[in-house]
Amino acid sequence: MNGRPLPDLSNVKRVLIIRLSAIGDVIHATPLASALKDAYPHLEISWLVEEIPAEIVLDSPDLEHVIVVPRSRWKRGRARSPQVWREYLAFLSHLRAYHFDVTIDLQGYAKSALYALATRARFRLGWWRMRDGANLVSRPLPRRPESIHRVDWFLDVARALGVENPRVRFPIQIPDSARLSVQGKLGASGIAPGSPYVVINQAAGNPPRRWGLQNFAGLASQLALKYDLPSVLIGTPPESNDCEWIVQQVTEDMRRHSVIGVKPPLNPTQPSVVVKTAS
Repeated sequence: MNGRPLPDLSNVKRVLIIRLSAIGDVIHATPLASALKDAYPHLEISWLVEEIPAEIVLDSPDLEHVIVVPRSRWKRGRARSPQVWREYLAFLSHLRAYHFDVTIDLQGYAKSALYALATRARFRLGWWRMRDGANLVSRPLPRRPESIHRVDWFLDVARALGVENPRVRFPIQIPDSARLSVQGKLGASGIAPGSPYVVINQAAGNPPRRWGLQNFAGLASQLALKYDLPSVLIGTPPESNDCEWIVQQVTEDMRRHSVIGVKPPLNPTQPSVVVKTAS
């Protein structure tokens, strides 16, 4: 596979980026789509993604299609429902209908390799970190020694495909309704429009990667003490108790600084942010 020449993107039309999961990594990968579109405006770039991080790439001006994998529903029903397996096989078959010329696997695992294989694209490529047999399906593209941040790791794919000096651009569309909602919550906490604050995400999908609640509480207190900056805790309803614990710790340390916590919403399918003011 490595002996084959790389595709000339000037002579192909449809490209599929596969980055299925991990919100942070989907964000880090978005500059790749922008770099390819900037260098080759004729490309029709699509993205294959699971439902949780899908909103990050929805409505991106650089993408032709966003294909959402309903992994959560499939995972819940696969053990007892033949219909789930029929849907899954139909989904794989449907990928061929897009007639992708090139796939770029930025996930690098067996599940993403299967999607790349299902497209029957002529060129199947991936980033440098291909595992779980994915390198047998897609050709890993090299990482430059000077590339340290994950954004650069993904942009090395663009560089390998002929994009010189790719610009780092994050084309994430934020709905006006979301902006207004956040402004309202910040205002209710006493944070005036235009005032600086720090956003802290204390959670991580993989628990061993979490820094620790006490560390985040100490950080928020120090930001308030040294820089007079309030901290904004973000998260989902299951993380409500952790956020509340940090709020209580910071309240004890800094009673005049605002901290925002997270509580379950009235609609349990949607996360919401509730303002807590330390006093």
